[in-house]
Amino acid sequence: MEDIDGDNVSESTDGYPQISGSAYSNGDLIDVTSTLLDSSDSTHKGAGGWFYDFTDAGTTAETVLSVPITTSGIVSFTTFAPEATSSGDPCGASLGLGTAYNFDILSANAALDWNGDGVVDIDDRAFELSGGIPSSVVPVFTSDGVYGVVGVEGGSKQLGKLADIDLSRTHWLERTDF
Repeated sequence: MEDIDGDNVSESTDGYPQISGSAYSNGDLIDVTSTLLDSSDSTHKGAGGWFYDFTDAGTTAETVLSVPITTSGIVSFTTFAPEATSSGDPCGASLGLGTAYNFDILSANAALDWNGDGVVDIDDRAFELSGGIPSSVVPVFTSDGVYGVVGVEGGSKQLGKLADIDLSRTHWLERTDF
């Protein structure tokens, strides 16, 4: 789709799915918490996108506190879920748990084999990091590809190769004539 008039508003002339200009609701999206997108399903093809529900996945108060990054069609991000306190004091100190996620943006499947079983499947979408609030996924560009690294309590955690991207030198030159 194209924003023909460049005003960043979806209008009927632009051909966006939401021609009313209204925001998407969960009813416009496919819930991929326990399933994958199916390109042969007309409901999936006609949806405005997909979402993952942390509560339905079994966590309590899990929140995305990091900036997601997308590399070669893989979106990666981290979350934080506070520990339930036995005293019931919501202000009590707790280390909580950080988790990393990866999704193929087209299928909502995992894109990386995080459980190491040799098969990339729905069970690979989440990877427990450690206690505390993790950093965002930091892409590290090497001659072998792009690797993801996350800052965690006591150091860092490597998430593995996010993409095979050939490095090439790029230059930007902008001239302004007055």
